[in-house]
Amino acid sequence: MSDQIPLKYNAVAAKIGRFETADTIGVSDGGTGAANAETARTNLGVAIGSNVQAHSVVLGNTTASYTTSEETKLSNIAIAATANNTDANLLNRANHTGTQSASTIDSGVFDIARIPATALERMTIVADQTARYALTIGTVQNGDSVKQTDTGILYLVVNDANLDGSGGYQEYTAGSAASVPWSGITSRPSKVDALVKNKFDATAAPAVVNDTTQGYSVGSEWVDVTNDNAYTCVDASTSAAVWSAGGGGAGVDYTNTVVSQIGATITLDLNLGDSFTTTLTGDVDTITISNPPPSGEYRRVTWKIVQAATPRSITWPASIEWVRVEYRSFR
Repeated sequence: MSDQIPLKYNAVAAKIGRFETADTIGVSDGGTGAANAETARTNLGVAIGSNVQAHSVVLGNTTASYTTSEETKLSNIAIAATANNTDANLLNRANHTGTQSASTIDSGVFDIARIPATALERMTIVADQTARYALTIGTVQNGDSVKQTDTGILYLVVNDANLDGSGGYQEYTAGSAASVPWSGITSRPSKVDALVKNKFDATAAPAVVNDTTQGYSVGSEWVDVTNDNAYTCVDASTSAAVWSAGGGGAGVDYTNTVVSQIGATITLDLNLGDSFTTTLTGDVDTITISNPPPSGEYRRVTWKIVQAATPRSITWPASIEWVRVEYRSFR
């Protein structure tokens, strides 16, 4: 059936006639009120681009729905936003802004600056207490250590909310090793040095100031090599030390006796005293000590040996036991 031209009633002429090209039927009468399609769509509220979306090949080829939020997201992307960037540049994380959750990182190495300070134990060195009390939580935190150089004391930070006072720190203290009985120690030395401070190269007699503040104690020995005298400390009180030239024992004679070397032999006769001096004239391979104290008793003997212009050697008897090996040296 071909298109038909509708009729119209002319009330003025009281007759029926054909529609002319400019004639229209109003929207309220069921028409469009327009002589062409574009005006008709506008009158009916279905104008393309403003009331309805024009046909899209992309949308026609998809079955997914397109939400308002998705449209808003895409509309915020600038036109040609990545047109001037290479894929490599876009993928380089150094060019990214914002942050990324650590839980999404599967591998790689963290920069130490990105590790929380509380996860690391640090050592901070300060000059004195003033500098220590000036520390802040940006410098040290609980668990860190602080060394104060003027005292050499090491502190543990225990309260980083109180770094400006003593309550923020706890002084490290040395623990004690478990006690071990002497019988349980293997390879023990046959002789133990009492660690008493002595002076065997003095050039004058000891004075009252050669006391406990200098490390001397009762029993310390002092040998005046210039005047050939020997002394024993009997009181090491501060600024009131007492040194006895007699050794503090009966029958002890510290009068110096010169003993000459005969060939390669030197003989010390303890009946002559307890202080001897020998100037070497050659190498010595035999040393004899006569009239020693009875078995179970002891005597303190001082023997000054003066080296010759040409250095000489001494072969010490195996029967002599040395408290310290370095005591065997002489000048």
